[in-house]
Amino acid sequence: MHFHFSFPVPPVFEIVPQDISIGVGKSLESVCKANGYPMPRIMWNKIDTSSAAASSYAKSETQSKRYIESGEKLRLVNVRLEDAGVYECVAENPLNGLIVSKTFQIKVSVPAHFTQKSSLLTAKYGEKAILVCEAYGAKPISVTWLKQQANGDLSVVPLTDTSANPSYSHNSQRFAAFEKEFNSANNRTVFELHINSVETADSGIYVCKAVNEFGEDVRNIKFTVQDTPSAPSQVIVDQVWSRSVSIRWSPPTNNGNSAILHYIIQYWRDNKTSNTAHRLYEEVTPSLLTSKVLKDKLIPGTSYALRIVASNEFGRGAPSDVVTFMTQEEEPEAPPIDIAVESKGTTALRVKWKAPPKNHWNGQLKGYNIGYRLITASDEMSSDGLNIAENEYSYKDVPFIGVYNDNYQQEFILTGLQKASTYSIVVRAHNAAGNGPLSQPTITTTSNNEPPLPPSVYVSEVDEQKIALKWDQRGNSEDITHYVLYYKDDKSPWLEIAFPVPEKQNQYELRNLEPGTYYQLYMKCMSKRGPSEPSDVITIKTLGDGKTCGLFDPIAQYLCAFLSASSAGIRVGNEKQVPTYLGSFVVIPITVAIVIIVIVCAIAYAYVKNEERKAILFNAGVMSQSPSKNFQHLSCNSTPSRCHSIVSEEGSLTLRYSDSCDRTKPLLARPPVPTVLWAQQQGPIIEENEDFPSPYATLPLKRLTTFNSPPKVKPPSPPEIRRFSQDSHLPSSSNNVFCKADVHNHDDGSDLYDFFKPNVV
Repeated sequence: MHFHFSFPVPPVFEIVPQDISIGVGKSLESVCKANGYPMPRIMWNKIDTSSAAASSYAKSETQSKRYIESGEKLRLVNVRLEDAGVYECVAENPLNGLIVSKTFQIKVSVPAHFTQKSSLLTAKYGEKAILVCEAYGAKPISVTWLKQQANGDLSVVPLTDTSANPSYSHNSQRFAAFEKEFNSANNRTVFELHINSVETADSGIYVCKAVNEFGEDVRNIKFTVQDTPSAPSQVIVDQVWSRSVSIRWSPPTNNGNSAILHYIIQYWRDNKTSNTAHRLYEEVTPSLLTSKVLKDKLIPGTSYALRIVASNEFGRGAPSDVVTFMTQEEEPEAPPIDIAVESKGTTALRVKWKAPPKNHWNGQLKGYNIGYRLITASDEMSSDGLNIAENEYSYKDVPFIGVYNDNYQQEFILTGLQKASTYSIVVRAHNAAGNGPLSQPTITTTSNNEPPLPPSVYVSEVDEQKIALKWDQRGNSEDITHYVLYYKDDKSPWLEIAFPVPEKQNQYELRNLEPGTYYQLYMKCMSKRGPSEPSDVITIKTLGDGKTCGLFDPIAQYLCAFLSASSAGIRVGNEKQVPTYLGSFVVIPITVAIVIIVIVCAIAYAYVKNEERKAILFNAGVMSQSPSKNFQHLSCNSTPSRCHSIVSEEGSLTLRYSDSCDRTKPLLARPPVPTVLWAQQQGPIIEENEDFPSPYATLPLKRLTTFNSPPKVKPPSPPEIRRFSQDSHLPSSSNNVFCKADVHNHDDGSDLYDFFKPNVV
C-alpha cells in the first residue's frame, strides 16, 4: 500500500508588476504571476498612502487597502487622475494562508492643454507687449510661438535664445520667449512672449502650441498695436510782432488709424546761452485748423522755440521739428535799480547801479544814460522832491558791460563837477528800440575836501579760522570816522564789515572763517570828506586742510603749522607775497634750531642709556675696574655683605663715600691718584660720621694750607692693617676702615685734602 504525502509550498513570484506612467483617458494592463503548492491566489489592492509617501512603497499594518480585483492581470480603462497611486499584488496560499506581496505605483499624467483657447491684446506703439499662455499638463512641456501670415499660413516667430538665462531681457532682440512659473498642484505652466518696442507690423494673430508626451493643444491671441499720429510737418512762422506770432503747418501723414482730435502748439523761451529750464506753454487748436495766431502771448525782444503735436484717442503723437523766432524789441519797461552815488573828491562822483529786472528789458540792453544836473536855489521843490524835467539833465552814455554773475552791476565816475556842489543824478537803460524810464533822482554833494588816501593793508597773522590784518594809514587820518572791510571766499558774494577806528594800533581780526579756503579782502576808510579809494585786493588762504596737529607736541604743532602755511600764499593785487612771520629769515633759523634740539636730545638720551648700562656692569663686579674708566677705590680688603668704600673716578678731585656695593655709581673721569695710603683706625668712628645723606654725598674735606708747593711723590708703602677685637666698641658689626689719602695732581695746584682729621698710624 503506497501513501503520497503533499506539503504546502509558500508562494513565490514569477512575474511582478512594474511602475507605470500613463496619460489621462488611456488604458493600462499589469501582470502579476506566482508559483507554489497549491497554486497561489492572486489579488490586487490599492493602498491609501495619505499617511505614508507613495514613493517609499512601504507596507504597513496601519495602511488602508482597497480591494480591486483578482487574477493575474490588472486592467484599468479610461484612466483618470484619481486612479493614480500605490497598488499591491498579493499571492496567497489557500491552505495555510501564507502570502507574499509586491507594491508598485501607477502615475497618471495630464496631457498638454489650454483652458482658455483665445484672447485679445492691445498695446501702444513703441511700448513692450507681453503675450501670455497658461498651459496645463505634465512636465516636460514645451510651447512653440507662431504668427499667422496674410495668406493664413503659420510661421514660427523668430525668438531670442533664453535657454541659458530664463530671466533674459534685451532690447536688441524684439522677440523673446520665457517659461515663467510652474504650479505642481495643478500642473500649470505659464509661458510668455515679450515684444519690445512694438510696431504697427506686429499686429496679427499669434498661436502658442503646447506639447508633452501625453498630448498637445493650441491657443490663439489676437494682438493689435495702437498707434498715435505721426508728427505734423512743414511748420512755418508767417509773421512776428513784439508780442504776437502767426504760424501754420501741415497735418501728419499717419493718423495712427484714428481720427485726429486736436493739435497742441508748444512754445517756450529759447535761451541758448543758459542751461536754465523755461516754462513750457501750450495752446490747443481744433483738428480742422492748421494755422494759429498767438496774440499777446509773448515778451518783446525774446527768442522762442515752437513745435506742433497731433493727438488722437490713443494719445499724443511725435512732435514736429522745432522752429525758432525772435520777437521784436520794445523800450525797457523799468529803470535801473540799487543806485548809489558817493563823492569821489571835490570834482567827481561815483555812480553805481544794477540793470532792471531781466523780464523788463524787452530786448538786449545796449547801454545806460547817466543824467546829472546842478541843483540851484531857484529849483522848485514839491512833496515828491525836485521837479526836474527829463530834458534838463546832461547825459553821459555808458555801454552795457554787466555780467550775470555780478547781477549786471556797473559803475561810472562823473568828472568835471563843481566843488562842494549838490547834484541830482538819474540813470536809464536803453536798447535798440529806445530809452527806458528814468530812475528816481539821487541827490549828492561833491566834497569840499579831497577824500583820504586808501590804507595800505597787509596780513600780520593767519590760522585756520582767523586772518589778522594791519594797515598803514597814509595822509591825514584825523577825520576818519570808521573803516569798512570787504571780503569774500571763492563761492560767496562780497560781504562787508564796518568797524570804528582802533584806539591803539591799526589792526583788525577777521574770525569764524573756513579752514583751507581762499579769501579776497580789501579795505576802505570813511571820513567826513567821503570814502577813500579801496586798498589793493589781498588774496590769502587760511591754514588747514581738514587735518589736525598734535595738541601736546609743540614741535609737531610748529611743523604742522609750517607745512600748512606753505599753502597760505598772500596775493596783493596780482602779486603773491608771503607774510612777514613766514619769511625765510624767520622760518629757516627756527627750523634749524628745532632740528639741532632734536639731535642733541637724541644724543643725550643715548649717552645716558650707555652710562646706565656701564654702571650696571660695574656694580655687578664689586671693586672691579671698568674697561673704559680708571677708578681709584679705597676699601677694605675683604668683601663683606655691606661694603664701605671711598671712590674717586678718573679726571676728578671729588671723593665720594659708598656704603653699599649695589649702589656704587661711577663719577666723572679724572687722572689716576698718584699716592694712596691705607691705615687702620685705632678707635671707633663716631656715629655721626657714619651716616651720610646718600651714597653720592661728598665727604667734608678740610683744606690744608701748610704746603706752598706740591710735595714730592713718594712710592706707596703697604699699610699696616690690624683687626679689631670682637669686644671693641664699634657702632656696627661691619668692618670700618679709615684711610688717609695724599692726593697729588699737578693740574690742581698744591692742595692737600685730609679726611676725617683723626690721627693716622
